[in-house]
Amino acid sequence: MADNNPRATYYQRILEALNQRESWENRQRLFYQARYFGVRRKIKPWPTAADLHVQLIDTAIEKLKPSFVNSAIGNDILSSFVPMRQQLTPITVSAERWFDYNMREKTNFQKEIVSVIDNILLYGRGVAKVIWDEDSKQIKFDAIDPFHIIVPSYTKEFKDADFIVHILSISVDSYKANPNYKQDEELIKIISGKPSKSVGLRSEIQDEIYRREGITQEAENDRIILWEMYTPSKDGWKVETYSPLQIQTDIRKTFILPYNHGEPPFVDFPYEVTGGGWYSPRGVA
Repeated sequence: MADNNPRATYYQRILEALNQRESWENRQRLFYQARYFGVRRKIKPWPTAADLHVQLIDTAIEKLKPSFVNSAIGNDILSSFVPMRQQLTPITVSAERWFDYNMREKTNFQKEIVSVIDNILLYGRGVAKVIWDEDSKQIKFDAIDPFHIIVPSYTKEFKDADFIVHILSISVDSYKANPNYKQDEELIKIISGKPSKSVGLRSEIQDEIYRREGITQEAENDRIILWEMYTPSKDGWKVETYSPLQIQTDIRKTFILPYNHGEPPFVDFPYEVTGGGWYSPRGVA
């Protein structure tokens, strides 16, 4: 079926996906609040009844996290190599050591995997973005907050998704410093503002994070929300970057992912394997 405005169609589908996951967001926000602040009783059995908070969720996560981290980076080498043809063992060992050194010392893998593990234990699914950084000539890892990824609820794996949206939350100064983004003062005024449900990030969730970190509210127009949308095409995964407040304006030139593996640059780590969709895995909470 021909579609003269595919981005508008995707935009409506993305909004539907956001509406469908609202109960999931509320539940995760409750778990976040319970971990750090505690959740007060809705109704006390009597007026002077105790209403204390025991950090059971945080205690359980902190007990499990070291074993997960040790499994990820505690081995002598990160990966074992098996040659596709017969060769001397020292050559294979040298390749393993070279790969291990570069991953540990030349990338941010060890730092970001700890954040991914924390998301796994709290939310039930961790997401890492793996890209090639052309400026530094090395692999770059980013631990993505599950709230910042939008996929259809029936999605099971990233490679089979109808679309993937990575929500980017950046400051106005960071936007202006990026030469890949369209620099137009009028456009910046239109797309800047406080996160809201209409741009995929609910302000209540961000407020909880700020409260834990002891940060006061940002200036009203000091934040820009961008959608980095990945859609499959015959040439590979197409990447479009735009603001949900100005969907027909390209913030960055559209391009096709250049990676030979033919998959989107996201890796998900579910805490448990279930038969449901994307939002079915549960964390420790």
